[in-house]
Amino acid sequence: MKQSFKEIIEQIKNGEIKFPYSDTLFEEYSPENVEQLIYITAYNYIVDLVESYDSYVTDCSFRTKGSDTPIKKLINKDIKSTGVYFNIEAPNDSWLYVEVDFPEYNEETDFKEYINKLFTLIDNRSVERCLEFSADEEFNELWNRNSQYSARDFLESLDGDETFFREFADKVKGERIYGRLYRR
Repeated sequence: MKQSFKEIIEQIKNGEIKFPYSDTLFEEYSPENVEQLIYITAYNYIVDLVESYDSYVTDCSFRTKGSDTPIKKLINKDIKSTGVYFNIEAPNDSWLYVEVDFPEYNEETDFKEYINKLFTLIDNRSVERCLEFSADEEFNELWNRNSQYSARDFLESLDGDETFFREFADKVKGERIYGRLYRR
């Protein structure tokens, strides 16, 4: 389906294409092309996804040729990106990074299908990374005898974070299966 940038914008504004924050998308940013629209949509989705499950994003950057770039600079300077990465933080300060490559987009691509595919990639990669977190591995890598925490306290903290990440993954999988997240 051939869609121009202007057609996509109109479909978003009139509600034919809906996704997280599509109703407020143009309040903070004014995308000038489809790539910028994709970046803004991905950013908003990531923040909403992570914050929906009692976490927060302290780092969300877009991969570019020169360096990793925050959303505002990416949009203001019209920099091209190949993907995005972000962190998910657990209550006891463990965190992990999730990295997603952007699927290829061209004028023949249906924008709504593309965005849903991108959301699925973000969800799936988030689930994978959360399930990869191991309290035992983190403990072995980080704890030492000079730590301000006892081995028991440190491992209990990591165990709590592992539980958090597993529950986060289960919630994302559940939302994906039952279609409760903005799938219109």
